[in-house]
Formats: sequence, C-alpha cells, structure tokens
Amino acid sequence: MFEYLGTVLVNIDPGFDVLRYLTVRTIGGTVTALLLTIFLGPKLINWLKRMQFQQFGVERGPDSHREKSGTPTMGGLLIISSLLISTLLWADLSNRYIWVCLLITSGFTLIGFLDDFQKIDKLQEVRLKVFLKRDSDLSIPSLYKIFKGSDWQERE
Repeated sequence: MFEYLGTVLVNIDPGFDVLRYLTVRTIGGTVTALLLTIFLGPKLINWLKRMQFQQFGVERGPDSHREKSGTPTMGGLLIISSLLISTLLWADLSNRYIWVCLLITSGFTLIGFLDDFQKIDKLQEVRLKVFLKRDSDLSIPSLYKIFKGSDWQERE
C-alpha cells in the first residue's frame, strides 16, 4: 500500500519516492510488525484468557508439559496478524509472489487454528485427524504450483 502511495505521491513531491525503496519498506514493515506485537500482545493474551482458549493438562509426555496447563493457546494469531498487516501495508502488492506467500501462510495458519480450536472445543488433547492434517499440509503448497503454472506474466 505504501509502495503504491509513493508512486502516486511522487507527482506531488519527489521526496515521496523514498516509499518505493525496498530498504525503507523493509524497515517500515519490520518496525510495524514489532509495534503491533508489542501493543496488541497483552490485549490478545488477556482476550484469549477471557475466552478460555487455554491448554489443559497433558497426561502423557514429560512433566514439563503439565506445567503448560492454563497457558493461553493460539498465540500464533498475534504473530500471523502482525505479519499479514505489515505485509499488506509495506509490500509491493503488484508482485504475485507476495500473494502466493500470503495465501500459503494463511492456509497453514488455518490448519493450526483448526487444530488448536478442536483441542479447546473437545477439552482434551485431541488433534486434527492425521489424514486430514496430512492432506491439508500437502494441498496448500500445491497452490504455489497452480500459481506458478498459470499464465501470469512476470513483473518487469
């Protein structure tokens, strides 16, 4: 978005061309993701605790896993949301590889979300069925193959 904004605003003032520089957008995206994580992290953790998205005692496995009981789960939502927001703000959205990466990342995020949600919903340590998770894990990267095989033109 900022890359496009720099392209539009360069007609008003040539100084806005700096928004099109890869280094500026990289630093901007990194700082944006960091600030989103710092400021939204405590709010998301409190919300997850209120919604009772917590891990429960694990009866099998090492004793250290029993200590995780009560820890909010789905913390990856914070990382993924920061990544998606900063990417949508700072990346060159006309680049198809940005969209491929976002779609694949979102697909794996959906698998993790469903896995955690099923675990919380059942109130036990039940995971997605192995065949469903395996098939999902294999089908999402095939999206890349679909995009790569399409007639999209390379950006010049």
